[in-house]
Amino acid sequence: MLLPDEWLALARAPGLHAGLLQDDAGLREDPTALVGASPATLRALQLPESAVRWLAEPDPALLAADRNWLAASCTRLLHRGDALFPPQLEFIPDAPLCLYVQGDVAALRLPQLAMVGARHPTAPGLRHARRFAACCGAAGLAITSGLAVGIDQACHETALERGHTIAVLGSGLNRVYPRDNAALAERIVGSGGALVSEFPPGVAPLPQNFPQRNRLISGLAQALLVIEAASRSGTLITARLAADQGRTVMVLPGALGNPMAEGCHQLIRQGATLVTCPEEVLQEIHISLPKHMLMSPGGGAPKRRRLDNAGKILLDALGFEPASSDLLAATTGLSPAEVGAQLLLLELEGWVDRLAGGRFVRRPRW
Repeated sequence: MLLPDEWLALARAPGLHAGLLQDDAGLREDPTALVGASPATLRALQLPESAVRWLAEPDPALLAADRNWLAASCTRLLHRGDALFPPQLEFIPDAPLCLYVQGDVAALRLPQLAMVGARHPTAPGLRHARRFAACCGAAGLAITSGLAVGIDQACHETALERGHTIAVLGSGLNRVYPRDNAALAERIVGSGGALVSEFPPGVAPLPQNFPQRNRLISGLAQALLVIEAASRSGTLITARLAADQGRTVMVLPGALGNPMAEGCHQLIRQGATLVTCPEEVLQEIHISLPKHMLMSPGGGAPKRRRLDNAGKILLDALGFEPASSDLLAATTGLSPAEVGAQLLLLELEGWVDRLAGGRFVRRPRW
């Protein structure tokens, strides 16, 4: 069915969302009457001035180009009232009027867990992201995230192996950001997942777009899981938006002194639910973990030898907080050379993780 030009125009209206139309029942049900209305009429609705200028006189050439791009790129433009528009977005604050979707549109209606975190995560953070995404994906949840490097990327990649994943972009779908994840975006589309954006083709990944993008990440999902977050980060914005939308916000705690855990601890102090394993995440949203995941949660972890005395001393001294090899040598009385050799063995066998700056942290035995 050919999409009317009015919806193409509404999808391009800057700053327009359903929340601006709440006081007019007619427009809320059918906003196409906005297209071609007089500037005075549009201003009376207190729409953004940029939206007023565009809606009063849309550019026919640009609308034609959008229509051609939709067909050429196999992109679907969903709008409120469309039978395939994700119903969970209908009632969030500032709900979108339109969504551009590539891939399987039906994936947007699957039960979803949003997973977000730091762009520069620690090694344990990446490992947690992969484990939680694997277990929750195997339990039947689609994993929704933002296609950023770091935690987002790890969640998408793991979910591709376990089920479905959905990536929400802060740019037009023909401007995948970051470019290094363009191949990942193609894999998501090819695997039965979906790329989603509220932004029309050609829109660059501008900083102001990402808070707007984040409300869709949380809005699509039943709950939000924060893996790692600095004290000032976009992840905290997503968590706040999720809470405003009535979504459950869950957070993994981290080691004291880890800057990527400061935002997590802040969220926990503000009332977010602390979780330490996938089972707790699934319990929060009333889903059971498959038995085979309960029996072998390590998922192919390296085989561990029986530790010798030096290895035991070093591991006991390390604990679960990051420490340098120099500190471990001073703490244990082992020589620096012996500490270095033992740490290499412990890392290869999966006992410890190496962090940035030459520090190490003990790996939990899951």
